[in-house]
Amino acid sequence: MSNKALRHILIAAVVFGTASFVGEIVKAGQLSQPKPTPGDVIKAFSEDASKMMFVARLAVSDHGGATLDPEHFLLAFIQQSANTMGRFVAPEWPLPRLEAEIAKTLKAFPKPSEEADVSPGPRTTRLLVAAAEIAVAEGSASVRPEDLLRAMINDQGTAGNLLRQAGVTAEGITSVMRRPSK
Repeated sequence: MSNKALRHILIAAVVFGTASFVGEIVKAGQLSQPKPTPGDVIKAFSEDASKMMFVARLAVSDHGGATLDPEHFLLAFIQQSANTMGRFVAPEWPLPRLEAEIAKTLKAFPKPSEEADVSPGPRTTRLLVAAAEIAVAEGSASVRPEDLLRAMINDQGTAGNLLRQAGVTAEGITSVMRRPSK
């Protein structure tokens, strides 16, 4: 993993405000840089990606979960970027159907208490690492929501399965994002 990708991940930890997330990366022996300052957040995550992270955290409170999981991010992406998301899915997968499938999955999880510190789960940690690597590989200065979505396609949980069933592909996302929106 590149140092630039690690920096993006560290900045995600600042966004999430959780020391345990940084601790997981340190324990894995992947961290050699000092903790970034809050001002670095703007450089690593686009404004839209930061909003999506915030909405994903709210989804944990609204829909349940012990940790912040990729399903929360997918729900946030649909809620924040419905027009964009609609360009990625197959016609037989309207967004309300996709949203209902995610909500059904999340309903099985208990809702956390208001005092609970909801931190990213292991799948979300992998998602953020993969999204940062995608952004770095493309020479991007920041992680965008589309980078998170592209990384989510490879998730082995419900979020990735639903995206694949809905016909979402990394190539399709890249193709759509290169075209100007109508």
